[in-house]
Amino acid sequence: MARIVVVSLAALLVLGVAVLATVETESVPADTIKSGPDGHWTLDFAPRTPQRLELTRADGTKEAYWYILYVVTNNTGQARDFAPAAAMFSEHGKVAHDGLYLDAQAAVQKLYHLDNLKNSVGLLGSLKAGIDEAQQGIFIFPEVDPDMKKFQVFVTGLSGDFVLRDIPGPKPEDKPITAVLRKTMELDFACPALDPSRGLDKCYLSGQKWIWR
Repeated sequence: MARIVVVSLAALLVLGVAVLATVETESVPADTIKSGPDGHWTLDFAPRTPQRLELTRADGTKEAYWYILYVVTNNTGQARDFAPAAAMFSEHGKVAHDGLYLDAQAAVQKLYHLDNLKNSVGLLGSLKAGIDEAQQGIFIFPEVDPDMKKFQVFVTGLSGDFVLRDIPGPKPEDKPITAVLRKTMELDFACPALDPSRGLDKCYLSGQKWIWR
């Protein structure tokens, strides 16, 4: 019997398993999609274009971040447990994860006058149903690749659906591992004309789709 584990792309690479850790939505038969005890559900997610933010510290040093503002709405008819998470992958293989950067968040809130803006921790919990309960959220990533002109962002927590995929173990004699792949929003961005000062970044959404990851 196969072992069942929840894995990500990074975990698969650590295990040395040479498999594709992402499955296109279109290739997954509907009858193989599983869900939790509350049944199938997916939240509505509306992201804005990523922006770059540079903060100057008291000692004169500078720190750069990328952030994505979004609105999440629960139109499923009942409250859902919401645990947002996001990871950014640059074209050069650099990875950054959404985190708590409160000074960066405060700067964004001041810039856009968003008093109700919440980070991933602030949104963690039950999301009530209805358009009047929609929440404004923010993902903040430390800049790990100053030279990137293309990047992807993978957002999880937007759905309770998942699929199971058997993958070979690290060694031929190992038993198969059953990977749990979550329904994930993939956002593809391009920033083809970055200003040399990095102060006028112009990025656009080049692709958006559901995947299993």
